[in-house]
Amino acid sequence: MKIKLDNYTFNPAAKTVTFTDYASLDLSDVILITNVTDGTIIFNFASPNLVGSVAANVLTLNYDTSAMSSTDKLAIYLDDSYTPSSDEALVLLRRMVKLMEPLATQDSAQRQRVTIDAGTLPVVTTVTTVTNVTGLGGVDARFHYTDQARNAYANGIRANITNS
Repeated sequence: MKIKLDNYTFNPAAKTVTFTDYASLDLSDVILITNVTDGTIIFNFASPNLVGSVAANVLTLNYDTSAMSSTDKLAIYLDDSYTPSSDEALVLLRRMVKLMEPLATQDSAQRQRVTIDAGTLPVVTTVTTVTNVTGLGGVDARFHYTDQARNAYANGIRANITNS
């Protein structure tokens, strides 16, 4: 996790930065150090000319800082894998996980459970004797049956379905 470090001691004559919050530090943990007062980058892990070496918690810079002052303000960024995430990040992560949960109840096969509440279903009348279904209103008989089934579902069963 990238963090901004505020507790340090800068010695420009010796070209060192001491990290007071750490007993030891790896060079790979240091990302960037900028002298904010002068507007100069004095350490950049991606630039071969702007690196250095670490002994315990002291970083010795390759960059010549002799013209700088020990009171100059530095912006130091470290990759600190030992610092846990902030509370705000954990809250955001919990929200994201909650949003990814399914909204309906599912079984072990990830099928949605559907319950039908008992209620009043519409009266469905049946035709007992039909002799010539193909000639009914000049429309194919299959569509009559399909439409009746669709209307019975939409107006009866569907209105009583609840997701739980």
